[in-house]
Amino acid sequence: MGPGTLKTSFAGYQDVVTGWHMSAFETGLTYYRFDGKTYWPIDGADAVTDEDGNWKITPSKSFVPKK
Repeated sequence: MGPGTLKTSFAGYQDVVTGWHMSAFETGLTYYRFDGKTYWPIDGADAVTDEDGNWKITPSKSFVPKK
């Protein structure tokens, strides 16, 4: 999974999301926002799919912003 843009934005720059596979059924997501100088991670989520390919996205319990 590569980066994607979101409908939300700040200072004219769209928020973005990146993802990475943690297993065949689970993907981690990180959401970023531009602060006028740099994109910073603002939130995280876990995306899990069942055997039928239905995705469920839940907030990450372990996400800690780095700013």
